[in-house]
Amino acid sequence: MLNSFRDKPKPKHKDYLLTIREIEVLQLLIKGYTVKYIAAELQIAFETCRSHLRNIYKKLHVQCGKEAIAKVLEEQIKLNR
Repeated sequence: MLNSFRDKPKPKHKDYLLTIREIEVLQLLIKGYTVKYIAAELQIAFETCRSHLRNIYKKLHVQCGKEAIAKVLEEQIKLNR
């Protein structure tokens, strides 16, 4: 019972399970591109890009792009596959 209340360990970056497309979106976000520009650059719909970003935020356990960028930098998450 007590184990259920303990802090869950933070996932290591290899446990985030980002897809190749999510990594591409995140790389462009880190470069400072807007959602609209990311969508154009990757030739995907704006809403598809937003969906990828929501998935990234969920997987990284963050609320926004700035937090995602900070987490990538802080944990030195490798974005190469």
